Amino acid sequence: MKPGPWNRRFREYTELVNSGRLVEVAKVYRDLWRIRPTRELSYGERRLLEQSRNLLVAELSLARGVEVPVMEAELEGAVQRGPDGA
Repeated sequence: MKPGPWNRRFREYTELVNSGRLVEVAKVYRDLWRIRPTRELSYGERRLLEQSRNLLVAELSLARGVEVPVMEAELEGAVQRGPDGA
């Protein structure tokens, strides 16, 4: 998570999502997903979370040759398991 005021963080996250670089989009999704349980996301942050999720699902489903609902389920499972796979 990026430290600092939420508006600066929001601006940086927006730039990363708009960059089109999948790794940067994934970082935004990861950071916002991690913040979500500890505090309520602002409207803009919720929108960025959804936008980054949609971009990830679309790109990964295309790259892996799977249907969007399959990729949505895989992504959901991956973020719920966490980085260590547990």
